[in-house]
Amino acid sequence: ELLWQSVKALKWSGADRCREAIDNAFERSYIFKTFMVEELAEMLSYSRFIECPAETQIFLEEEEGETMYFVLDGEGDMFEDAEWTGSIKTSEVIGDDSVLCGHPRSCTVIAGTKMVMLEVSEQALRHTMRRRPEAWKELVRRARIKYDDESEDEDEDEDGAKRK
Repeated sequence: ELLWQSVKALKWSGADRCREAIDNAFERSYIFKTFMVEELAEMLSYSRFIECPAETQIFLEEEEGETMYFVLDGEGDMFEDAEWTGSIKTSEVIGDDSVLCGHPRSCTVIAGTKMVMLEVSEQALRHTMRRRPEAWKELVRRARIKYDDESEDEDEDEDGAKRK
């Protein structure tokens, strides 16, 4: 209930309508699972809800990323080198690789429908995790696992060379 009070404190009129998606994000996301309830509430106090009309560019491939987004409503499209590579749906997280691992954006994301998202900055995450640096390291570790699992299976040999 503390988390829901924190969500309400952000004074976004659509919060009730998206409560299920918000609850799903808190329950399923590897990011939220790393936090204690009090830390999540604090992080929310530094975050904001944003609404993007259809066809809005959320972020651009190769740009630096200091924010990540939890999609609470709507759908988007991902493009790499101007080619469509997939869809983004409610309850998904986008931009976490840039925030947690420091990589440039791997794709361009464009809202396919009106999208409602919780925007969380790297600064909000770091501020929240300042008392538990091991939790920040755990977030980064989980992000690396997530993105290693999604990439082609490559291993490094003893000399650091990539091989399939």
